[in-house]
Amino acid sequence: MTPIITDILVVNLPKCTARRLHIEKLFSRTGVEKYQFFPAVVPGTNKYEHMLQRFEVVSFPPCWQCHEDVCGCENKELTTTQIANWFTYISLMEHIVSNYDEELIMICEDDIQFQENGIKILNRLLTLDSFQRASINVHNPLLIRCGSLYSNFHRMKCDPKIWKNKAYGRKPLANPCFIINKRFAEIFLDNLHRIEVTSDGYIHVKLVKIDSSIQHYTLLPQPIYELSRTNNPEFVSTIKY
Repeated sequence: MTPIITDILVVNLPKCTARRLHIEKLFSRTGVEKYQFFPAVVPGTNKYEHMLQRFEVVSFPPCWQCHEDVCGCENKELTTTQIANWFTYISLMEHIVSNYDEELIMICEDDIQFQENGIKILNRLLTLDSFQRASINVHNPLLIRCGSLYSNFHRMKCDPKIWKNKAYGRKPLANPCFIINKRFAEIFLDNLHRIEVTSDGYIHVKLVKIDSSIQHYTLLPQPIYELSRTNNPEFVSTIKY
């Protein structure tokens, strides 16, 4: 992996040993050496219950998606696994604020896969020269979306580029893989007053509308996708809707 990334934090539930083994094999095969697993928060544990006391979570009614008391949405209320996912990302951001300064950190989920030219795209775009051409200032709050649900963002026929996103423009929900710095993590925590949407909706949509100082970009074509949400998933999603 490109040296501009200081660390890779891979979110993993302790019980998901097959996913952990998948990441170890994937990274070994592609030459990714510097990474560590970050333990995901498990529903029902002491940490989950403690964080449930720290953070207010929206309840039904109304529906968190359409904000109506009566609706046809299937996922009207955030589930325990969606909330645990939230607590995992809160823990990640607190970890980054406490342990890093100017570094760039890549956050991955444990079911990612590189598309055919994924490593080449990452090595080409994640360089200081590419950042300078895109007018990226690594000392300011930064979010770079690297991986998402497999879509047209992955199938694009174009030269690899760093696409500057608009706050209200179309963008992938890139929790499978994204890059941030400490400044972004601080904004994440400072603006988290109430859990009202899913974690990816907050990170990739809501937060960039709240704070215009965040530089947010998407790598195109998307070099990474997730294996638990495809036509033929290799893993069962650990988030229940």
